[in-house]
Amino acid sequence: MEEEKYEIFIDNRKVGELVGLNSALIFIRGLFNEYYNDTKMAISLRRVREPIDEDEVWEQSCLK
Repeated sequence: MEEEKYEIFIDNRKVGELVGLNSALIFIRGLFNEYYNDTKMAISLRRVREPIDEDEVWEQSCLK
């Protein structure tokens, strides 16, 4: 079974894509531990539903 992938958003800006759930939760926990006084920050996690070619995403991110 293939692991589901997620996208991470902070204040509606994508900061992570194709992240496993455990890795996403570690990232979010670290944010909350570091920025616990920032009450205006919105963090969201969205499951990627359509099949994505991870190699293509990797190549696109390298070209940015």
